[in-house]
Amino acid sequence: MDADRCVSPATEGWLDEDGHCLVQVLSADPIPEGRCAVDTSVQLVSGLPKFVHELANIPVPDRVFARQFRMQLRISGLVDPVKAWISAQEGLVQDSFEYSSSFVRTEPMMLAGFAKLGFSSEQVDASFLSASRIGTTEP
Repeated sequence: MDADRCVSPATEGWLDEDGHCLVQVLSADPIPEGRCAVDTSVQLVSGLPKFVHELANIPVPDRVFARQFRMQLRISGLVDPVKAWISAQEGLVQDSFEYSSSFVRTEPMMLAGFAKLGFSSEQVDASFLSASRIGTTEP
């Protein structure tokens, strides 16, 4: 039998030929920020079938497009402090900031700028992860 799916906010299932939901499965819990589902299975949870995600950390990208990086600076309220720091640097650093098509997380200029702003390595990772999602997800 070729069954269609039935979906509600809390459950999913499959419809029989008469449109009745044959099996209802509780929807999976939301996926936390910074994680992704690498597999999904149906398991019994408190005696009820439920979709359960196997989660993994989303890898932090080593580089992001300049547009993504600059938009993340704006979102984080860091445009002015970063531009002030850049303007006090040598011309090559200024040109690199102005004309690069991408920003590399481990590049010495980036590390110096993040250190000047007092960012921990975890904050740098979070910034690059957030920047990498700009333009790929809805705001």
